[in-house]
Amino acid sequence: MKKESMTGVLNTLLAVSGMLLIIWWLLLGLSQMTTGAGGSLTKLALTSTWVPINIVGLLSALQFDETFVWPLLARHAEELLQIEGPMFSDPAFFASYLVMGVLFAVGLVFVAAQSLKRRIIPVVPSVFLLVGALLFAGGILVPVIVRAVGVVLLGVSLIWVGFKNRKSNRG
Repeated sequence: MKKESMTGVLNTLLAVSGMLLIIWWLLLGLSQMTTGAGGSLTKLALTSTWVPINIVGLLSALQFDETFVWPLLARHAEELLQIEGPMFSDPAFFASYLVMGVLFAVGLVFVAAQSLKRRIIPVVPSVFLLVGALLFAGGILVPVIVRAVGVVLLGVSLIWVGFKNRKSNRG
């Protein structure tokens, strides 16, 4: 495969990933509102929409554990998914989840910072990437709306960069 066509494929995947990320979060929010699950992870993981919605997340953000493991936990050990339950209140689990989120955010912050410094991608999507990563990284420590804004900024940044790079590689 030629370098130009490979770059085009990667840019398309980047844009699609951004779109899927936004769609995934919108579907999760709609599912919470329409199923009556509210903020309960247990109720949400038991809904019939959980796996199909998280397949979109799996395609965009590698949500394997939440897609396939959480429904099993919700069915057989629902107390584990309670925010105050043994899983999230366990220091080792909480630390690993926190480290995972921090590493995700730090990686995106480094990409955004280098992009701003070297003008690799335009300034606006670089700033969206930076702010989106920081807002999304708050995880369970911040209100869901803050994470949702972060996801939208991340998604818009990925879409922008993917489409902009496709146009510049054609031209």
